[in-house]
Amino acid sequence: LVILLLGGLLSRVTEAPVSALLNGMSMLDVHFTAFGRGTVELKDLIYFAAVTYLALFCATRRLEARRWR
Repeated sequence: LVILLLGGLLSRVTEAPVSALLNGMSMLDVHFTAFGRGTVELKDLIYFAAVTYLALFCATRRLEARRWR
């Protein structure tokens, strides 16, 4: 989650291949600025839906693992 939030800052201090990867995953610099401008793009909606799904999936798996201990 921290990499998603700070990916834009980290992409400025890394080399080219890692920089492009971090910049593409950056939540604030790439995907959230479009919402701030008032434009809603499909790629941004898919990104936020995927991040939400991944977070809920991980939380569910963690709670299920805790229940069986």
